Amino acid sequence: MSALDRDVAEKVLGWVKGMNFFGHEAWFRGDELVADAETWTADSAEGMLAVIEAMADKGWYPSQLSRHHREPRPWRCWFRRYHPDKESPPYMEHQGFGKHDTSAPMAVALAALSAIGGGE
Repeated sequence: MSALDRDVAEKVLGWVKGMNFFGHEAWFRGDELVADAETWTADSAEGMLAVIEAMADKGWYPSQLSRHHREPRPWRCWFRRYHPDKESPPYMEHQGFGKHDTSAPMAVALAALSAIGGGE
């Protein structure tokens, strides 16, 4: 993790060993920010669940969870954050994310962790 990424991670989530801020994207309509996306990785299902809980507390919701066995930190989760007074960008609507798709993020995340082998 670069010093810049670590600085961002500390500001967003607080640095936790075994977790990694992977990247940030932003969607704009003209000059107006309408949504953000961040990707985090973790060493374990438990670590990823901690990331998901912390991010949900900050208004970020898991949109995709995956496990890559050959990666040093195999758990990866993409998060989305919508700005409440904005419309979601067409790209995100195309990907199946609604304007305020915040329904039960922890239940969804737990089911996904279980489905892809989080109980090891």
